[in-house]
Amino acid sequence: MRNYDFVGIEFAESYFPEWKTIDNNGFYGDVSLYARQKFIHEYLNQPNSEVPDFASIRSNPELYEKWQDFRVDAVLNFNMQIKNAVKETNPATLFASWGMGIRSGTLDEIREHFGLDMIRIAEEVNPDVFFIQTASQDWSDDLLAPDYLNEYSYIVNGIRAVEPDIALGIQADIASLSYGNSSAPKRTPEWWLNFMDLSLQAGYYTNTSYEYAFSKKQNIWIDSNINYSRPCTIYKEASTLSGIIAENEIPLGFIKDSNDGWQCVYTRYGLGWINMSEGYYSIKTPVDAYASPSFYSNMQPHAFAPQNVIVIDRQGEDWIKILTASPYKWIYINSPNYYYIDFQVKAYRQAEVSSEYYTFDPQLFVIIDRRPGNWIKIQTASEYRWIQVSV
Repeated sequence: MRNYDFVGIEFAESYFPEWKTIDNNGFYGDVSLYARQKFIHEYLNQPNSEVPDFASIRSNPELYEKWQDFRVDAVLNFNMQIKNAVKETNPATLFASWGMGIRSGTLDEIREHFGLDMIRIAEEVNPDVFFIQTASQDWSDDLLAPDYLNEYSYIVNGIRAVEPDIALGIQADIASLSYGNSSAPKRTPEWWLNFMDLSLQAGYYTNTSYEYAFSKKQNIWIDSNINYSRPCTIYKEASTLSGIIAENEIPLGFIKDSNDGWQCVYTRYGLGWINMSEGYYSIKTPVDAYASPSFYSNMQPHAFAPQNVIVIDRQGEDWIKILTASPYKWIYINSPNYYYIDFQVKAYRQAEVSSEYYTFDPQLFVIIDRRPGNWIKIQTASEYRWIQVSV
């Protein structure tokens, strides 16, 4: 830290292994003669006492409880020493401690088997961030859903009871399971992006995951799979009726395909859907541009000359929303019943110039009928009239 500038240091996995392995394998922690001597002679301050074997310690409830305290204090003191070293070198550097989360566990069980008293670490070490790590018993579950973090609420509630303002983080596995076992389902970005969003919604300050490198090797890393780089409309679901999350947005990454040309994508607003089949439309004759899919919305007459345009949304069979240099515009692609006249026009009682007429200002007309000679019958507020234009 004296040689390099770190924004933060996290002291990861500072605990004794492992969950309920005290009876069935060697992954429990140090029970050597040296550890037992230190426990009796130094921790219990009984320098002249005989050192018991571990079976005797465990079978004695009072002694076993103090043995658990011995392990807890070791982890806590280790965290405190690392934090002090960090802060003494640079007080501005953030320090993060790590705890452990496991579904269907309790704080007391985690304390017993991992030597982690997360309440004391939060309260006494008082790290800038406290991470809850996902236990291997959880992340190795093939069917683990991204909302499993809700089952760690007993840990969150316990910590916040003593340190309500502590910044909590949560750690997850996103790829090491499927990388090590090809038959395990891959946790695609849809899984871990949901996990990340859920963690923030649940009140966590941040989150982290492993192994990012394995995600890249399995081609499920978000940076390498984006195949859509133009602005588009982002929908909540794979339907134009589901509601719009954002417009004129370029997706950050591809998540998965769906039916009917829809793709799930990740954006700065979270997960959403884009319609890949919207494609292009060829304008054959000049068309008017509308602010919304309505003839009575703000309109620019003859805004688009014949050209190919990018379609980003549709409404019904006749309205399409197209990409323009300015804000998106709507055009009506089959418009036999409406006509906009951008100049004053004479409106005749009959389809002949010798009949009675009065003058209309530029406006949108509803077409009722047509006659040879470029006559169109229009609807007015009081009656039908005829105008002669090139339609």
